[in-house]
Amino acid sequence: MVSLILVGFLAVLLTVNVSVAVAFGLTSVAFLVLLTDIPLVLIPQQMFAGTDSTVLQAVPFFLLAGALMDKGGISRRLVNVANVLVGWATGGLAMVSVVASMFFAGISGSAAADSAAVGSVMIPAMVKKGYAKDFSAALIACAGTIAP
Repeated sequence: MVSLILVGFLAVLLTVNVSVAVAFGLTSVAFLVLLTDIPLVLIPQQMFAGTDSTVLQAVPFFLLAGALMDKGGISRRLVNVANVLVGWATGGLAMVSVVASMFFAGISGSAAADSAAVGSVMIPAMVKKGYAKDFSAALIACAGTIAP
């Protein structure tokens, strides 16, 4: 019975054009206020504790490292080395992307930074050479997972 009331409350909020996130939040708060004896001060405390993670704090810095490597020219140099190694083969530009991602994996250790740095250089080059844009993006995304 209680679940039906909460679902009804959620449905009413959604029909009056309250955003989905706010509707879920208000429904959760209504549940906590009406049906539990949990102090409401614990809600923001637990929300903050959930975001207080060194892994979550490191992600923006890995992205910054990838952007700095791209703007500083390290990306272009690593791509040139990869091009010398495998660029001569058929489909060489795709292989260059994977080899460059392997180099970046050793430097950054982050899939997001790897994909951002290599993708910003290689996707436009691959599209210019006739590779499909979706194939290029998928290749960079898959090659970026070498890092973790």
